[in-house]
Amino acid sequence: MSSSPPESPKNPQDDISEERSEIYENQNSDNEQIIADLQQELSEALAASKDWQDKAMRAIAEMENSRRRLEKEKEEFARYAHSALIKDLIPVVDNFTRALELTPVDDMETQEDSHGKALHQGLSMIESEIRNIFQKHNLTLIKPQKGDPFNPQQHEAMSETKDQTLEPGVIAFVVEPGYLLFDRLLKPCRVVVNSRSHQQKVNGQNVDVQS
Repeated sequence: MSSSPPESPKNPQDDISEERSEIYENQNSDNEQIIADLQQELSEALAASKDWQDKAMRAIAEMENSRRRLEKEKEEFARYAHSALIKDLIPVVDNFTRALELTPVDDMETQEDSHGKALHQGLSMIESEIRNIFQKHNLTLIKPQKGDPFNPQQHEAMSETKDQTLEPGVIAFVVEPGYLLFDRLLKPCRVVVNSRSHQQKVNGQNVDVQS
């Protein structure tokens, strides 16, 4: 009966090598998991950072828009703050001008009229100074000439007339001047517009013909 050869004793160095291999494998696995976790956290942090950056940029843009809007409102207020006062003064100045136009200086020839003439000249100077003040504050007079085209943005038609010397639809004469404060219409210019119908002879009779 044959007997099996005795097993050779196990080398302790082999056990140590195996243990080290297991340790290295476990460490590598742990390191890979740590790296994966860190990469995930980094990706989440970058996404959150981009989101906050977008929110910050939107907030900055909104603040800039608000600043510009406030500046515009401030400028508008500064421009038109005194518009109510000017609107109240306009009819007074217009009546003042109308009174001066109704008393022309050329008609004052007598000795008694000399005092009235001096008064008229003084009032005319006052009226001119008031107009200069209006102009200084960017108040523009709207007073078109006869034959100028009618502008519905600035003119108000009070009535119509028939003037064969004028084109239809143009201004025949001004009733009251208008005013612009910067680019805002404070008062439209009131005008009489030449009618769009003219009389022409048809079969020997005058009839209205629409233009």
